[in-house]
Amino acid sequence: ADDGAGAVYIYHGNPDPNLGVYVKPAQIIRAKDLNEAHTLERNISSFGYSVAGGLDMDLNYPDLLVGSLSDVAVLYRSRPIVNVLASITTSERTINLIKEPFHPRFNTTVCMNYTSTPNSFNEPVNMEFTVRIDIERLENELRSRGTFSSTDLQQDTITKNITLLPQSSGQSACKTLPVYISHDVQDKLSPIIFDLTFDVSKQDTPDIADVLAPLSRFPILNKQIANNSTTGVNISKDCGPDEICRSKIKMNAFHVVLKDWESLSPDSLGVPTLMLGTEEEIGLRVNIANPYPGEDAHQAKLRIYLPPMLQYVGLAEVNLTSANILCTIVDNNASFVECSLGNPFETDSFISAIIILENDATLYTSNGFAVQMQILTSSLQPGHDMNVTYVAQVRVQAQITIDGYTSADQIPFGGKVVGESAVHKPQDAGLYVTHSYEITNSGTSAIDSVYVNISWPQVIHNGKWLLYLLDAQVSGPGATNETICNVPTELTNPLKLKYQPLLSTPTRRKRQAQSGIEPMDKTAASVSPPTSASKILKCDDSDELARCVHFLCYLGTLETQRKVDINLRAVVWNSTFLEEYKGMGEVRVFSNAEVVVSRSNVQYSVSSIRFDEVSTSILSEQVIPPQQEVKLWIIVVATLAGVILLVLIVLLLWKCGFFKRRRDFGDYHKARRHKQASKKADETTEGMLY
Repeated sequence: ADDGAGAVYIYHGNPDPNLGVYVKPAQIIRAKDLNEAHTLERNISSFGYSVAGGLDMDLNYPDLLVGSLSDVAVLYRSRPIVNVLASITTSERTINLIKEPFHPRFNTTVCMNYTSTPNSFNEPVNMEFTVRIDIERLENELRSRGTFSSTDLQQDTITKNITLLPQSSGQSACKTLPVYISHDVQDKLSPIIFDLTFDVSKQDTPDIADVLAPLSRFPILNKQIANNSTTGVNISKDCGPDEICRSKIKMNAFHVVLKDWESLSPDSLGVPTLMLGTEEEIGLRVNIANPYPGEDAHQAKLRIYLPPMLQYVGLAEVNLTSANILCTIVDNNASFVECSLGNPFETDSFISAIIILENDATLYTSNGFAVQMQILTSSLQPGHDMNVTYVAQVRVQAQITIDGYTSADQIPFGGKVVGESAVHKPQDAGLYVTHSYEITNSGTSAIDSVYVNISWPQVIHNGKWLLYLLDAQVSGPGATNETICNVPTELTNPLKLKYQPLLSTPTRRKRQAQSGIEPMDKTAASVSPPTSASKILKCDDSDELARCVHFLCYLGTLETQRKVDINLRAVVWNSTFLEEYKGMGEVRVFSNAEVVVSRSNVQYSVSSIRFDEVSTSILSEQVIPPQQEVKLWIIVVATLAGVILLVLIVLLLWKCGFFKRRRDFGDYHKARRHKQASKKADETTEGMLY
């Protein structure tokens, strides 16, 4: 053993001869301890190679001689063994903190005596003992409820020396110590345990240099006998003769809001609903009672476990009956609250209070939250330490409106057809038009994850351009760096045309005049629109006349009382209207937009408007009245009427003798013009000639 140095193991025998010796050695003698202490002149090895017992080298007790292979033998002399019997008692078995609220005092007494092996030992024995107050709390690293000093509340441990009388005296040695109980004791149910430990004084050991010192003056403690003792002191409680308190604390709670601290309105399923936007500050109304026949609840506490989005602020509307409540946050965590309800929380006590809470921004994105509450007491309590969970769902009150408008209600088309390959800038294709949508948050709370779903009439059924979208611009006080429209440019603007704000409607009208077509007066058109046929093109799945492009504009968080404008700038593709809608007086084209919030906890107010559409009328500058088919019966009636009228005219002329020929013409006279004296006479003469 010990790398060849050697060791000797000594075992004690069991009092019962049938059980042999104890498994655990009573003593281990190691050679390395001798080598390290340089007790011998040389280091030894194979210590324990030979052992000789039963010798009494100093004429008192049996000794032990241990040999080795190092030409060294070591003699171990025996010391007397003392069996110490110790007790610790207190002058009071129960202390009353009500009668003595400030440091009640009593005494604790330690007494000891001994017997020895062999019985011939009859010397005084110096002992050292230690007493600790409230050992159970000290082992749990809690402050003791007692102290050995009236001025030092931290002196919960004391060590003293005591000399035991020779065993032949038959008397015990005792020492009395004063004990003081703290005035602010919280735990009044569990007894205060005094723990006594003792051992032979460390001063009573022989000097290692005095190898021949008599060992009868240096006894050792019998390790087979416990070297400790305990006693306890109870604190008086108003809990009946058995001193066991059986409380019956009852609790109920419900969520409330700031306005008059009313409870949350339940939904159709009875779940309390917090409506953000109308109800900002929230809390918990807690009612706690300990009705008779419930006995005092000692160390009564209420623990509140809040979700991370809620934090404790304080108390409001506290109503107490024979009780008190004090709430604090635990470990600097405002979501973990512990409230003291009194010590004790007496019979028929009642507490009603509101736990005021505040929330952070994450509450707005939550569908709900749960608050756990727990009643704790050191008394016996039915349902002790059970958690009760109070649930509420969260809804965000949103008042969002979308309003659409256009830059031009009516736009003319005309001129000549221009192929797509000849279009190099927007004005080559047609006139500008802008559809704008204004999104407003008129509610009392910000709304995040706001999208606008745009449907844009891009082409007609055969793929020809309708309203050629150039870009989508987002502006307004509610716009942020996150605000963007995800326009599919490969579908909407493959020609990469750029919006040129200086080239607007007047430029287009001038180009039309140069082409030889008289432009339509826009004011007149708006007053008296053409009466010829019209067509409506909408972004409807059932509409086969227009094919729309759908894309999203992400607005992010729309703060309260803020607006965002989405401007969709496009070109009316003139050639498409000339080719496909020639002779059509009006083509009305619609876009639409819908506000979408990608959250399930949003509830819209009745005044919210989340869908709108914008239209522009495209008017032809050359309105050709449509050819109307004449019905057959009208033709027949008109023909008959014409025939009858002709017959009547012929009969009338016949009656007047129009068809009779006169043979005798009479004498003809040559007409001559004579010069008249006045204009009137001349006019009379001309009348006679005709």
